[in-house]
Amino acid sequence: MPISGLVLSLDSTASVDYVVAQIQGDSRLVVGKPSGKRLPLVIDTRDAREDRALWIWLESLPGIAAVNVVYIGFDESGFDDRCERTAPTHRPVSPPSRRIER
Repeated sequence: MPISGLVLSLDSTASVDYVVAQIQGDSRLVVGKPSGKRLPLVIDTRDAREDRALWIWLESLPGIAAVNVVYIGFDESGFDDRCERTAPTHRPVSPPSRRIER
């Protein structure tokens, strides 16, 4: 289940109260404290497809200028050992062996 942190940017004509009234009935959304024309949200959906559909719906609402995704988290049940097998391996970078003078 992905949990996403979003920030809605409201257009210049929209009020925060108006936007909150449009979305407050959706149980997948938790509305945070607004800051000016920005409204933080946390959304909790069943899968990435539902997550994306919700972002698109939010973008389509009157008064919303942009939907910015600031965080996406997945619970561990969404992963398996394929992630480890396909992840690139990285070697640590060694620091320079000599001091660089300025």
